[in-house]
Amino acid sequence: MKKCLALVLMLFCVAFVTSVTAAEFAPLFTVKDITGTATIDVPGSDGPVPIEAGRAYPYGSTIRTDSGTSLNISFSDGNAARINGNSVIALKQDSDDGSIKVIHLHSGRIDLNLEEGFEANNGLEILTRCCSIVALKGGSSSVDAKAEGDLKVTVIKVTKGELEASGPSYNIPLLTDNNAVTVSCSDDRSFVRIRDLEGDYGIEIDDEDGATRLVEMEKDSVIKILRKPSDVDSNVLIVTILEINSDGEIVSATTFSTASDGDGPIDPPPPPPGTAPPEDTLGGPGPTIGSTTSSSSTSTTSSTAIGGPIPPPPPPPPATRPRPRRRPPTTPPGAP
Repeated sequence: MKKCLALVLMLFCVAFVTSVTAAEFAPLFTVKDITGTATIDVPGSDGPVPIEAGRAYPYGSTIRTDSGTSLNISFSDGNAARINGNSVIALKQDSDDGSIKVIHLHSGRIDLNLEEGFEANNGLEILTRCCSIVALKGGSSSVDAKAEGDLKVTVIKVTKGELEASGPSYNIPLLTDNNAVTVSCSDDRSFVRIRDLEGDYGIEIDDEDGATRLVEMEKDSVIKILRKPSDVDSNVLIVTILEINSDGEIVSATTFSTASDGDGPIDPPPPPPGTAPPEDTLGGPGPTIGSTTSSSSTSTTSSTAIGGPIPPPPPPPPATRPRPRRRPPTTPPGAP
């Protein structure tokens, strides 16, 4: 009995020490293990220069990697990220809280390896064109940002750990072990498509009553969101949301109005002269935009959502510090 009690106490102490001594992120990040060619542009410099292994760099720097290149960056002992080839990544930090690091992933892939309990002393966010991603717990995960035709695409995979992902009119409160999702969007984020690649999880979407509702996802199910300004009032958005099951069937189509959230330009840019008009952004069979019926529900158009109350996000998991605030997705930089 005494041996069992001693073992329990020892395990408790180990867990307690691990959570308390999770390494704080250093004020500079360190570059390690470079393969290939990469450049870095640090704040106040005259332009990009070759990156050096073993050197520490300030936040606010932008890294560009060539094809076939990879390098590791260390935030602190036990907390690192791998940057792969053809990537453009700006490493920044919260202006009010230096312990929160904010990675602007304009293109390419980043693989995270964070120690258990890192969230007790630190915060880490990744911003892409389509979504804002917050690391809720330590573990390993990857985020890949790329372009497919006219769409920007973010692929999020969690091997172990917990992430949250959010964007215009949607929030994925929890992606955990072996979950994966792809989020595609137009450059102005007026169109968003979310596809469940792996695992069962919920996605919160805006609803016509001004609140949110949870959609339970399964592999290959899809949510499509179209947002455009009202022809009557530019401060009002007309939002259409389609829920599509894994068999490709539309199970819900909803159209409603809501107050503009100021998320950048909504109107897509006109096509270049001499090009054919773009296909219906919702794609595939089904009702056209503005349809008010679906296979399992009746869509509604409501003005009561304008200025309506917005509920707070789900409560964060237990931690010794508040969860980083959600940020809007990032806008890609100009041509390198």
